[in-house]
Amino acid sequence: MEALYEMIQKIACFLLFVSLIEQIMADSKMKKYIHFFSGIILCLFFLNTATSFFGKKTDIKINWDVYDTTEMEKNFKMWEQKSQHMSDTLIEEQKKETERNLEKKAEGIENE
Repeated sequence: MEALYEMIQKIACFLLFVSLIEQIMADSKMKKYIHFFSGIILCLFFLNTATSFFGKKTDIKINWDVYDTTEMEKNFKMWEQKSQHMSDTLIEEQKKETERNLEKKAEGIENE
């Protein structure tokens, strides 16, 4: 009986959460996806509870290491540094080129 009460409590909380999300995203194109995934999660609640009645409780565990973003952050920082270096280099080259052009024009004016 305790498991049934727990299941009803989880489902009620989940449905309240889903209805809150639906209210927030009232006119969004994402609404059909919210319905789809909330339905899948609801089915998993029922499946988990049904298997616990038969003595084989299934715990759904997610491997969050797959979503580790530290490597992406390192790559992003590396690309950011490289692009900053390239930008600085291009600016320096442009300054030197401009100075050379000004010197040539100044020499041309002095020679006249």
